[in-house]
Amino acid sequence: MSGYPKIVHTEEGMREGLQIESANISVDAKVRLLDALSDTGLREIAVGSFVSPKYTPQMAVMEELVERFTPRPGVRYVYTALNDKGRERARAYSPPLSKKVLEYATRVDMCDVFAQRNTNRSIAQQVAAWPKTIEQARACNGFIQQDTHIEDVAANVKRLAPQLLRRHIPELALDDAILR
Repeated sequence: MSGYPKIVHTEEGMREGLQIESANISVDAKVRLLDALSDTGLREIAVGSFVSPKYTPQMAVMEELVERFTPRPGVRYVYTALNDKGRERARAYSPPLSKKVLEYATRVDMCDVFAQRNTNRSIAQQVAAWPKTIEQARACNGFIQQDTHIEDVAANVKRLAPQLLRRHIPELALDDAILR
């Protein structure tokens, strides 16, 4: 149907869903889940995150998961990588993995506690990394990813958004990870 916007649904259960579950879920179970999701007709599936297992132990088996699942034609498999080390790990599996358009997106969590747990960086350290990330992201849109946990989100958005927009980022997106 012409005239309507294209909507891309990315299934995030393998990443967002599993990272809040027990780290003891077997690789076999994760492979079965990813293969089953691949057979549903989805066009894009986030397989997981290439992050430090120290902070997100549920993602410690990403390499084994990617080596063992069966990619399906027509399905785009994407990942999250929050830093250069994670992106380097993911590149070893591309294909079957594809970069997300926002791989080099700027990010800042709206809560220092969440930022420390998720990226091992403070909000100030995330902001300090923006120039390098923006340089890498020029071909993509720049984004603030807003994760709502504990702190006053509105105050943080009001404080941080102008810093990002002054760096000539064409688009600002807010993402509520807990869907409030």
